[in-house]
Amino acid sequence: LTPYTGPEHTFDTANMTEAAQAALTCFQKAVKDADGSIDYSKASAYRTPEYQAHFLEIWDKNDQMKNNTRSECGTVKAAVTTAFKSYSLLPEQRPAEVAVAPHVRGIAFDVNVKVPAKFDVDVLAAFCKLKRTVKKKDPVHYEYKP
Repeated sequence: LTPYTGPEHTFDTANMTEAAQAALTCFQKAVKDADGSIDYSKASAYRTPEYQAHFLEIWDKNDQMKNNTRSECGTVKAAVTTAFKSYSLLPEQRPAEVAVAPHVRGIAFDVNVKVPAKFDVDVLAAFCKLKRTVKKKDPVHYEYKP
């Protein structure tokens, strides 16, 4: 793996588009008003192109090595597996290419949302011009959709 030397990952909303920032603020208020909560412990918003490329490299290496049983590859496979898990990447969903990645474009964020059963998180999101575009594979991913 190529070492990532960029800034540490943070929930960077400052580099999101103004419209996506406003949608996120609306969503945070809607969730709070519904007596819900948002977990930011593994949250992600804007990503630099370098950080997105790092995700892609880890995902691709993991996919390449997942069935490799050669003992001489054990150390590399372990490092890739550790990185894959530490970023909470999904085996069934390859991260978007850098040029089209919604996080790089500043229009997406990932958060874990809990609301009481009488509320539908997707209705709250839609009210704020947000949509879970890959709901089944990545239920924490929200994109600004005007």
